[in-house]
Amino acid sequence: MDLEQLAARIARLEAFEGAQQTLREYAVEIDCGHWDTVGGLFTEDARLEVVGYGSLEGVDYDGAWRGRQAIRDYYAGNNPGHVGAPRSKHNILQGPIKLDGEDELTMLAYFDMPPKTPGNPGGGVYETRLRREDDGRWRFAHLRIVSTGETPVLEAISGEV
Repeated sequence: MDLEQLAARIARLEAFEGAQQTLREYAVEIDCGHWDTVGGLFTEDARLEVVGYGSLEGVDYDGAWRGRQAIRDYYAGNNPGHVGAPRSKHNILQGPIKLDGEDELTMLAYFDMPPKTPGNPGGGVYETRLRREDDGRWRFAHLRIVSTGETPVLEAISGEV
């Protein structure tokens, strides 16, 4: 292996680790109710899609939002009183990662989120596109969350993120 191949390999591994770190941080910050930090994990022009969770107690969880602030507000608005009092605990299983250029990648992950309730069927898939921004940080450019409580995994994965 020459120096150029080694540098490319290191860059790829660093990209993968950066994306995985973003996903791990997302799970912890969601569970802790730190909505400003959650918002900061998204690019300014990010897109969030949530599919298959429906409504509970007047809150509609499904939909699509664009932009860091709108995404932050979605999480805060659907989780009132949740700051510092975690009601969920994400368990994430990392799936495949595909580098789509130097500063963009796609990643699939499965998650389980106890406790299971009528509004939380307990798990799903994250289809993600992450982008490395000028500060070197990997952020979600597109996050698609699909419940697998009622939807088979094969149908949940769109391949369009």
